Amino acid sequence: SGHFEQGKSFLDFMWSHRERHEEFARHFFGLSKGHVVPGVMSLDGGAMGGWLQYMLSPTNGAWVAQAFYLHWLYTMDQEFLSSRAYPYCAGIAEALLELMEVDPASGKLRLPLSSSPEIHNNSQGAWLTPNSNFDLSLLRWILTADEQMAVALEKSTEARSWRKHLHRLDDLAVKEGVGLRLSPDESLVESHRHHSHLMGIHPLGLVHVDGGRGHEKIIGDSLNTIERLGTSAWVGYSFSWISCIYARIGNGDRALSHLRDFISSFTLRNGFHCNGEQTRKGLSDYHYRPFTLEGNFAAGQAVHEMLLQSWGGTIRVFPAVPTEWVNASFKDLRGEGGFVVSAIRRGGRTLEVTIRSTVEGLLRLKNPFGGEKFECDVEMDAAGDELRCCMDPGQSIKLVRVG
Repeated sequence: SGHFEQGKSFLDFMWSHRERHEEFARHFFGLSKGHVVPGVMSLDGGAMGGWLQYMLSPTNGAWVAQAFYLHWLYTMDQEFLSSRAYPYCAGIAEALLELMEVDPASGKLRLPLSSSPEIHNNSQGAWLTPNSNFDLSLLRWILTADEQMAVALEKSTEARSWRKHLHRLDDLAVKEGVGLRLSPDESLVESHRHHSHLMGIHPLGLVHVDGGRGHEKIIGDSLNTIERLGTSAWVGYSFSWISCIYARIGNGDRALSHLRDFISSFTLRNGFHCNGEQTRKGLSDYHYRPFTLEGNFAAGQAVHEMLLQSWGGTIRVFPAVPTEWVNASFKDLRGEGGFVVSAIRRGGRTLEVTIRSTVEGLLRLKNPFGGEKFECDVEMDAAGDELRCCMDPGQSIKLVRVG
């Protein structure tokens, strides 16, 4: 939404504890480089108690690192990239690479221990066969992001190194008819509150709708499994997270349905999200009231995903608008690449789109008008279903449907 200074307060907080997390990597994990973020962390950066599989999970730092990466990608602030985003993300990856071991049979890199929040709760069974899809998704994402940032900084040797390590990781574990598994030898077989094995779809975007039939099959099977197992063991954030996933794949109706369930049954009168269902509609077997923040944040993100997406280098306007949103509009939402986007939809059709660039760069816009005629105040090249043009800092373009 463009509130980068507010978001940066979290990044400053995490950056301020980097030395503490370097010490954690040395003293607890026995590593010689990089930093590890505790899965459960006190305000001073230290590790707190909790379920061991998750409070000590080293890949959680990669999830935190995504916030640094996205701040750079949305602002295109090269100073932030060189001084904060890349050093932070690289430090996380360095620790994870040192922690992993080479499997003698396959030559692939594996963590010595692996888990998937919050699968099997605090039992011995919560240690899954390495690498869980949760861990593997984060490992594959951090190495891919580090390569991209190294290229942007013209660090070609480092970029090649990140790519080499990425090729030493397995592909995500998939089973026919099930989709993404929990681990190489286990699939989800019951309703569960945490969609941790689906990290590769959202928020990491490793599996996506532009990935061809293989990706579409994985996404379809994964969501069919989730729907078949039902929501009885879900909590509030489960509904807002799955709404984000459905929006990311372009299914606005399912995204809105889950978002409504979240708002009507898992949100208190003061707007706070509570984990348990408060309306007794049968959506969940949980009816308690712990207040957590992530449910609200994910709900807000779901709306953004319905209105504007910009992953993979391409901006998508109204990519997951529910059928009943016949009229919709937004103003000055932000896209990756430093773009500021506004758009209007009337009668179920996109009417106009305005895009301003804050930096010099190539705009890649999925044609928001489909096969309908439109006019643009600058010349744009067509490449398949994409419209492209190079933009200067401060330049704006406007596209308007004709007829």
